[in-house]
This record gives sequence, structure tokens and C-alpha cells, in this order.
Amino acid sequence: MSASVLRRALLGNEVEMVEMNRVGELVFGKDQKWCLGTTGLGACTVIILLSTKATILAHIAPRKIPDLNPSLPTGDENARDKLQEVTAMFIELQPYFTSAAAPGSVLVFGVNPAGEPWLPDQKRILEEQLTKWQLPAMPIEYHSISSPPNFTGKGEVLVDARVQGKAPVVWVEDKEYDYKAQIGSFAAASSKT
Repeated sequence: MSASVLRRALLGNEVEMVEMNRVGELVFGKDQKWCLGTTGLGACTVIILLSTKATILAHIAPRKIPDLNPSLPTGDENARDKLQEVTAMFIELQPYFTSAAAPGSVLVFGVNPAGEPWLPDQKRILEEQLTKWQLPAMPIEYHSISSPPNFTGKGEVLVDARVQGKAPVVWVEDKEYDYKAQIGSFAAASSKT
């Protein structure tokens, strides 16, 4: 089994990592980093704000994680708290998210074997916030819990801007998503409803 895209980028020291239930940011090229990633998705949700110049990634756990911080809130309250952190970073990095930089967002959510979101309320909370920000969103499902244990890229998300001059690519469990193309088609479909 070959290493995942995220693991290969880690070997090249090109990735800034975001831990579970944390929020991270990256201005592409700062400190020679061109990727922002996270691992360990099971039933977690990931929200990504991205442009051609920068990205913000929040890895939102479904509940309190005592090992990381016993005072963390649980469930929907945790999602709202993480959105406050994302909002603060978004305001701080606003110059990197101008219309010329083609801003957009990606919502990565886990689905159960029946194909339903593990955390539908959390997904709804995040979708509502993206609508308020007027950022077109591309939804991506992942199946980490039901996929085989040796599945390459299992539970991994990577925003990859190593190809300079092009829009970053989002990798979810080693599958490539072109956020600009996907958001355009998703926004067009949404406007018809």
C-alpha cells in the first residue's frame, strides 16, 4: 500500500497540521508550507474556507474530548464555538479572501453506512454559517468509519496549493476535489431550486 497524499506531503515538510477539535490557518507559501491538513476523522466534521491565497480549516469533534481539554463543550455548542474561532481567523485573513482570490468553502462530513450524516444538526449549523458568509459551499461526504482499516488516506483531509498559480485542491481520504469547479456547479444547481 502506498502512502497517502497527505503522508507524502508530510515527508516533504510541506504541511501545517490541524489537530482534532482545533482550527488552523495557512497563508500559502508562508514558512515554505503549501498545504493544511488534518487526520483522525471518524464522525467529525471539517469546515474549510479557502481561496487561491490562504485557507482556514476547522476539525470539529462531535463531542467533548477529555484527553485534549476537559472543559470543551459538547455537540452543537462545540460546533458553534469552533465557528467563532473560524470567524475570528476569517476576519483576520480577510485580505486573502477577496473576490479576486475566488473564495469558497468546503464542508466535509461523515456519513454512516446508510448514507446519512452522522451529525445532521452540526452539519446544518455549519451550512447556515456558510450561507451567512455568502461563501459558496461544496459538500463532501466521507466514509471513514465504514471503510477498511488499511484504506489509504482513511480519515485524512488535505488542502493542497503546491501547484502555484492554480486553485488549491482539496483531498478527502485520498480523493481529489477541485473546489472551484465543484463550487461553480454546486452553486448553479442550488440557484435552480
